[in-house]
Formats: sequence, C-alpha cells, structure tokens
Amino acid sequence: MRIIKNIFNLIFISIEMGILLICLANAWVFALTDGRTYTKISKIPPREVALVLGTSPKMRSGVSNPYFTKRMDAAALLYHHGKIRKILVSGEKSKGYDEPAAMKNYLIYQEGVPEEIIMEDPKGFNTYQSILRCKDVYRKDNVIIVSQGF
Repeated sequence: MRIIKNIFNLIFISIEMGILLICLANAWVFALTDGRTYTKISKIPPREVALVLGTSPKMRSGVSNPYFTKRMDAAALLYHHGKIRKILVSGEKSKGYDEPAAMKNYLIYQEGVPEEIIMEDPKGFNTYQSILRCKDVYRKDNVIIVSQGF
C-alpha cells in the first residue's frame, strides 16, 4: 500500500511541476515580447522586411484557414501602409504541397502586393527554422514577424 501511495505522490508532484514549468515558460514569453507585439498598424515601427510564418491555406475540411488569411491580410496591410519594403514568406514545400507559393499567390492576386517584393523560403518547416533561416540565409535580422497573437 505504501508503494502505491509513493507512486501516486510522485505522479502528483510531476504533474504539478509540469504545470509550473508551463506557467513559467508562458510568463517568460510574455516578458520577452512585452512592448514588442502590436495590434495597431500605426504603432508598428517601419522595417525593411516582414517574415510571414507559414501555415496551410486550407484546413483539413477544405475550408479556408483563418490563420493563413489573417497572416496574408496583415502582411499586405504592412506593405500598403509603408511599414515594410519586402516580404519573406516562409513555410513547407514538399511534393504536392507548397505553402510559400500559396502565400505569394494570395498576396499578389488577393491583396495586390507586387510580385517582385516577395521572397519565398521553402524550408521554413517550423517557426524556429523560419526565423533561423531569415537571419542566416536571407541575412535579415531586424524584421517584423507576422503570426497570430498566441
């Protein structure tokens, strides 16, 4: 019986530690981004480039992905308000699937962004890779990152 109680206590403490770590990580992210996230275009400082993080244009159901649409709207808004001069669309490109091309096409044909200002990064498989490649491959380090609020 004592062994079961010890196992239960260990599991309970592990869960508590996990929750604590999640809370601390969240607090750390909020502290790092405080004053550096924007919801109003007028507050955003001008930069040369916006890095648009990749996401699928469609959800599994075939419906338009709201994250994709909002990111494209935000990138176009930045361009049309003179906050950026270039857009780097970063996402996954594999056989039969091309997020950067879909993003570029949307920006050109739906948002009226000139094709020549859009760069495609087909190896942005996740946020970390997209940001790392933006810095190391494209030599851009002072950019606006376009994503959603969470």
